[in-house]
Amino acid sequence: MKFIISILFSALFPWQAFSQAQSWHPGIFRVNTTVSAGNEGIETVASKAERNGLEFVVFSDQFLVRGEYGLPPFRNILKKGMDRQSIISYGIEDYLRRIEDAGKKIPGMVLVPGADIAPHYYWKGSPFRNNLMTRQFSEQLTVFGSSDPEFYRKLPVIHNNYMFFSFSGFIVSLLPIIISAIGLLVLLSLKKTYYSDAQGNKYVKHKILKIISGIILILLGIIWCIDNKPLSYHSGFSQYSNYGPAPYQKVIDYIRKNGGDSAGVIWSAPEATMKDKIAGISLLTLPYLADIGQTYGHNGFAGIYGDAFHAHEPGKTWDVMLREYCSGKRTVRPVIVGEADYHGRGDISFIQTVINSKKMDQRNVTSAILSGRSYAVSSSSGNRLVLQNATVENGICICGPGELVKFSPRFPIVLNIKGKVQTENRTEKYPGEIKIIVDGKEFSRKKINLDNFTLLEQIPASEFDKGLSRHYIRFYISGGAGFLIANPIFIEL
Repeated sequence: MKFIISILFSALFPWQAFSQAQSWHPGIFRVNTTVSAGNEGIETVASKAERNGLEFVVFSDQFLVRGEYGLPPFRNILKKGMDRQSIISYGIEDYLRRIEDAGKKIPGMVLVPGADIAPHYYWKGSPFRNNLMTRQFSEQLTVFGSSDPEFYRKLPVIHNNYMFFSFSGFIVSLLPIIISAIGLLVLLSLKKTYYSDAQGNKYVKHKILKIISGIILILLGIIWCIDNKPLSYHSGFSQYSNYGPAPYQKVIDYIRKNGGDSAGVIWSAPEATMKDKIAGISLLTLPYLADIGQTYGHNGFAGIYGDAFHAHEPGKTWDVMLREYCSGKRTVRPVIVGEADYHGRGDISFIQTVINSKKMDQRNVTSAILSGRSYAVSSSSGNRLVLQNATVENGICICGPGELVKFSPRFPIVLNIKGKVQTENRTEKYPGEIKIIVDGKEFSRKKINLDNFTLLEQIPASEFDKGLSRHYIRFYISGGAGFLIANPIFIEL
C-alpha cells in the first residue's frame, strides 16, 4: 500500500520530481594527446569529441615517464635512464595553456586538465644475470581538476627531482663531505718533517699510499655528495625497493592537502595486467586492487575500461570501500568512472562517463565526477545504454547517484530506473539484466528488455545493514547493448 501511495504522491505532485530533474551530460575521462603518448593534438581531440556528441573531456597526459637503473654505490651517477614524451618534457605551463586555449576555441566543450601519474616502480633481478625487470611501472592514478602549474610541478612522484631546498635534507646530503675532510687531513699529515740538517733544511718523505688514500677519500666524499643531489626534491622512495602502497598514499595526501576541492585523484585500470619489453628489459604491472583498498583519501577508481573488470560486483572491492565510507572509516567517497584511455585510435566515445549537472563548466564537471553524480557506460556494436532517470524516492525527496536521501518511515524507499538503448536499429530487441545492490549485497536481479525500459523497485528498510551509519543503493546493467555502472544513491535512516 505504501508503495502505491508513493507512486500516487509523485504523480499528484510532479513539481517535486521536476525540482530534482536530472540533466545528463556525456564525456570522456583520461585522454592522452601528442603532448605524451597520444596521436592527436588537444584541439583535435576536443573537436572530435564535440562531433561525437560529447560535452566534456578530462585530459590526462602522462606527467613523467622515466625508467632509470644505477649501479651501487653511486646509483645517481653510474646510471642509465630512458625518457618518453611527457608533460614535464613538454612544459607544464604550456600544457595547461593549450587546454585553456582549446576550450576558448570550442566553447561548447568543457575541457578539464589532468595528468596520469605513476608514483613509483621498482626493479627486480640483475643486469649481470640478464633478468632485470621493472615492476608496477604502469600502476597509475589520474589527477585532474587543477589548473595550477605549481600543483603539478611538486607532485611527489619518482624522478620528479625539481629544485628544492630543505635545511635538514641539505645537511644530511652533505654529510659525506666528512670523508673528504678526512682525506684532506691525510694529505696534510704528509708535510710533517722527518729530518732537518745543520743548515736548517727540512726534508719531507712522501708516502705514496697515503697520497693515494687521501685523494681517493676527497673524491669519494665529493662524488657521494653529488650523488645525493642536495638541491633536488626526493620522494623518499627509491626504485630499488618495494614500499607497497606508501608511495601512492603520499601522492594522495599531497593532492588532498594542496588540491583542495578543485582536484581529484582516481586510480586507473586497477585490474589490468601490463606486459611489455623495452630495450631488452621486461616490464610487468600486475593488478593492484589491494593497493586501492589500503590507501585512503583518493576518489575511487575506473569501473569500466578496456580490460576485464570485476571490482563492481556485489561484495567485492568497491562495496568494501563503500561500506567503509558508510561506517566512517573512509572520509572521501569512493566513486567509479568510465575510463576512455583514448590515445587517438578507435572510437572516441566507446567508454563514457556521464554526469548529472545543471551547469557545465570545469568546476561543476569536476564536482559531479568527485561526488559520484554520474554513471560509467561502454557501448557494444555501436549501441549504447542511456539513462533517462535513476533515482531513489521516499515520498519526500527524489535523489540520484551521488546524492543523499533522508529516510521517512511514512513512505517506502523506491528505486526508479528509466532508460533506453541509443541505436540506429530501432526494430532490434536488446535483452539485458539489471542487478541491484543494497549495502554491498545483491538485493535483486531483473531480466529486462533494454531498448526502452522502466524499473520500479521497492527497497524495504529491513534490507539495510544496521551496522552502518549510512546506507546505499546502486545498480549495474549488462546486455548486448553494452555495460553500465551507476554510482550509489545514499540513504540516511
